[in-house]
Amino acid sequence: KAVQLVTLSPWIAGQLEAYPILLYELTDRALREVAVARLELEGKLREVMRVVDAGDLESQMDTLRQFKLSATVKIAAMELLDKLSIMQASDGLTALAETILETSLDIAWGYLENRHGRPTDESGNPMHSRLAIIAYGKAGGLELAYGSDLDLVFLCPSYIQGNTDGRSIINNNVFYVRFGQRIIHILTSFTRFGILYSADMRLRPQGSKGPLVATIGAFERYQESEAWTWEHQALIRARFVAGDVTLGEAFNTVRRNLIERERDLDQLLQDVCSMRQRMRDHLGTPVAGQLENGSEILGKFDLKHDTGAIVDIEFMVQYGVLARASRHGGLGSWTDVMRLLDELESTGLMTESEVEALQRAYLAFRAAVHHGWLGLDTDFERLQHYRQEVHRIWLARMGAGDYKNN
Repeated sequence: KAVQLVTLSPWIAGQLEAYPILLYELTDRALREVAVARLELEGKLREVMRVVDAGDLESQMDTLRQFKLSATVKIAAMELLDKLSIMQASDGLTALAETILETSLDIAWGYLENRHGRPTDESGNPMHSRLAIIAYGKAGGLELAYGSDLDLVFLCPSYIQGNTDGRSIINNNVFYVRFGQRIIHILTSFTRFGILYSADMRLRPQGSKGPLVATIGAFERYQESEAWTWEHQALIRARFVAGDVTLGEAFNTVRRNLIERERDLDQLLQDVCSMRQRMRDHLGTPVAGQLENGSEILGKFDLKHDTGAIVDIEFMVQYGVLARASRHGGLGSWTDVMRLLDELESTGLMTESEVEALQRAYLAFRAAVHHGWLGLDTDFERLQHYRQEVHRIWLARMGAGDYKNN
């Protein structure tokens, strides 16, 4: 199996060269034990972390990285061998990230609690509330790929005026900021086993200018009164993935209320299309591979940002959700594009043929992203058919604003 996989994937070959210990993970026995469900991954990670000294942060970080490398290479192998579909592989990679986030949060909490104690409430009693980690983008949408960054937002309880109750007392607000910083340190620090993930925190309120950790109250106020339309688009793919369950439930309520609010459909369509055009202008491929007036220019194209590619599908879905979630509550239930497309069809906002075409294209583009990361060639000529279908539906739906008539 190892020889076959190395031949198939330069990425796997590179991983084995950098970390020879991974060779065992490509044996038949190891591949039979591949885990893609979060519960199973959590159990396996608990086993390996149990023997690590809780006070040895360096060893904990190395163990997390080894676990991620092992799980990722097995998921990649199973996808290359056609034992996992693109959606199953993404589910596994997403569950792996969630598992690592939960454990990283636990490590960071223990580190700070040992030094500063716990934050206290208005009565001076220790609070058990930790952070809630909200994943946006691919992780939030259950569509993580190999090498994907994590788009994250950290939320904490609204009461941050008190102090901690430990030997080195600090303000609650300082505690939660350090908590977030420690999680990022665990995720992004480079060790002999690399990093876990790059963390992008720019989707928090006020972006990079805002506090690293927002209270749930401040998050709600910002989203209700200051957030741009594109921030509500991003919220569609946002999901509570780790940390304090009570805060996570509060986030879910805020998210749902915002998504289901009544909107001016003309303004919404203008906002969504304007943002999409700005993204094409700044992130798309100049000239090569573009579609103009529905005609095809053969060549390579950006699978994510170019006309007729992944982001066009995502923006159509996001427009549909924000336009009609106030009438169709099911649209606020999901964060992944595939099920949201099903929901748009079931509510009559898209036709069966449109949804099938967009789902086929979305899976084909995502598979190409996976294969490209693993070092396989991408058949851009074959993908042009999907691009034209997506572009045709974009012109019909977004160009004419047909959603407004449904």
